[in-house]
Amino acid sequence: MKFASAFSFRHLAIAAVTVLSFGTVNALAGKSWAGFYYSLIGPFAGAASRDWQSCCTEFSITVFMVSGPVLLLGFITQLVPQLQGGKGFLRFLIWSTAWVAWCLSGWVSFGHAAS
Repeated sequence: MKFASAFSFRHLAIAAVTVLSFGTVNALAGKSWAGFYYSLIGPFAGAASRDWQSCCTEFSITVFMVSGPVLLLGFITQLVPQLQGGKGFLRFLIWSTAWVAWCLSGWVSFGHAAS
């Protein structure tokens, strides 16, 4: 199985909708377009918002140690041949959950940066 054939337009759409929805909330809360950027970089949002101060960067890396593998699991799940075919709902559920976890980790990172 080729890598590109494991992903469809729906995969891109789910990722885009998740990032855009979290980005819109971030942008409205901060009254800035940077909310979309912070949504995309996930757990590193807090460190980026505080100009990469050492404590915020360390916390962001710690959050990444949790959310990074979740997002990686979302990618790997798409490549497992046993989940191809009729198990499409499970694949998209894991894919969606992985992107939501990635974007939520940005809020956790922001929480530390705001404290």
